[in-house]
Amino acid sequence: MDTPEEARVEERSSHFTRELGRAVTFLSRSRKRFMNERLRDYGFSGAMYMILLHIERHPGTTQDSIANHMFI
Repeated sequence: MDTPEEARVEERSSHFTRELGRAVTFLSRSRKRFMNERLRDYGFSGAMYMILLHIERHPGTTQDSIANHMFI
């Protein structure tokens, strides 16, 4: 059986994990929303951003390379 102190530590750890998960989810959604807004003027979506980023980082890349990178 846990001591009262161990129970408090476990509760704080559980709370931290939940809050961290919420923060990561919030940041991910915010980034997606931001990228979609910025790319909309160019006719791109957020999913295309990852492809464009790969092409920018790997000049001369092939479609096969992009497909492998995107797990397609």
